[in-house]
Amino acid sequence: MKKILGGLFGKKETVATAKGKIQRSPRVRIPGSEDVQFLSATGKAYPIRNLSESGLALLSPGEHFPDEASGEIQVGDLSVYVKLTTVRRNGDEVGLTIGDGAAGVRTLLRRAFSDEFHALEMTEVDATRQKPVDLGQPKWFYAPGNYELFFVEHEGKVIRFEIEWSGSVLAFDGTQLRFGIVDGDSRDSVSHARSSLVKWESEVQPAQKRKALRLIENVSGLEGSVRKQLQELLKS
Repeated sequence: MKKILGGLFGKKETVATAKGKIQRSPRVRIPGSEDVQFLSATGKAYPIRNLSESGLALLSPGEHFPDEASGEIQVGDLSVYVKLTTVRRNGDEVGLTIGDGAAGVRTLLRRAFSDEFHALEMTEVDATRQKPVDLGQPKWFYAPGNYELFFVEHEGKVIRFEIEWSGSVLAFDGTQLRFGIVDGDSRDSVSHARSSLVKWESEVQPAQKRKALRLIENVSGLEGSVRKQLQELLKS
């Protein structure tokens, strides 16, 4: 895991500010998800909207979040104790830096969001490498390790898609969502997963939808309108 993710976690994003440029760690964007939250020492839970090893943004609707707070960042059954300092307020969203507990957050990110960091590395594959489809325009985003998003647009509308991560596939064929596992022994590592290689399960679990939502949120270069359509299809 260290070998795979070390380079990505070592990268810093350059951010312009009124005082110049600062470096900050890559952030995972988290769409509405009840299993990623900050539980304060007072017992109040706040949804987290993005997270890095150095900071986070959370929602505090209808109340003034304190300038300093302590508690746990919780992701599913994983948690880490942190102390936070508020650095930005924008409506209900609050930006905070992480003081005590930053090392634990780094470990949590590696354990809980490795797939999302791979999604950040996805780039669009040249159209000449894609096979034509019967209807619409295909688009394919790919990152090493068979992390990929494939979808077809027709007249500005996404009519079907597949997203793959860690050997799992969630697909929409135009009428329904399906979840399956890729037969890794019989596929080309740099080609789009074909349906014949997937062992489909009988139903899609909520956790599988939440994972796909987070991956789509973090695919760089994806148009906002397309991202919104994909997420709406997942939610519905």
